[in-house]
Amino acid sequence: MANRFAPGRQEGGQPGGAFALCAGAGRATDLENTSRTLYPHPMPTHPMPTRTALPPVAPPPPAPPILAWARPALAFGSGAEFARGRVHELCGPARRTLALLLAGRLEGPVLWIAPDGAAQALNPAGMTGLCAPERLILAAAAPDREVLWCFEEALRSGAVPLVVAELAAPPGLTPMRRLQLAAEASGRAPTGLILTPEAGGAPGAESRWHLAAAHAEGHSRWHLERRRARNAAPAAWLLEPGSAAPALTPQTAPEG
Repeated sequence: MANRFAPGRQEGGQPGGAFALCAGAGRATDLENTSRTLYPHPMPTHPMPTRTALPPVAPPPPAPPILAWARPALAFGSGAEFARGRVHELCGPARRTLALLLAGRLEGPVLWIAPDGAAQALNPAGMTGLCAPERLILAAAAPDREVLWCFEEALRSGAVPLVVAELAAPPGLTPMRRLQLAAEASGRAPTGLILTPEAGGAPGAESRWHLAAAHAEGHSRWHLERRRARNAAPAAWLLEPGSAAPALTPQTAPEG
């Protein structure tokens, strides 16, 4: 069935004969309707429903002011704290000992990434009193790009609470920024430690710590320095191992 508009005529050329529908005052429009179906005009309408006014909604209470950006910290001793969810730099000849001491303060597995074929390797027998060796997951990667890549991916996953990476030299500012963002990405606040030789110097690290042996006869102890931190001044301690936590005795921090 076809409905075709043909103003003023119907099929066969004869004027009129179509359904004349009035639109407005005195204005006609011919609608050729071969099916003889009458379309009502105007179309029926329905009144719009009346909207009921909603009661006013009370505004939400104002948020409390942010006083400071606080991060959970790993308390290493009195005044020596390592913010979680950040990357810290450990340097000095006893940097591995410091990393193992920190691992002993945490629970769960520890991922330790070292360059493949490194001249020095961890000795499980030397971890006595520092960290249980069965907690360590050892990974070897080509220095230094793959070490940093593994380190970054481990931080981003948040699968372990502590990730350690041994580096032959301090990384640049761009890699350090990527590592800091990766530590925050998982939302689980994993702690990252990069071990750099000599005095270190990685830009963008949350803090830089130096550990060197200061043993006495029949007594193990170390000299710990906080050389740089975002929210703390340089400081120094004499560190001695303890049954529950290392004992720290404040010392005079070296200038510079």
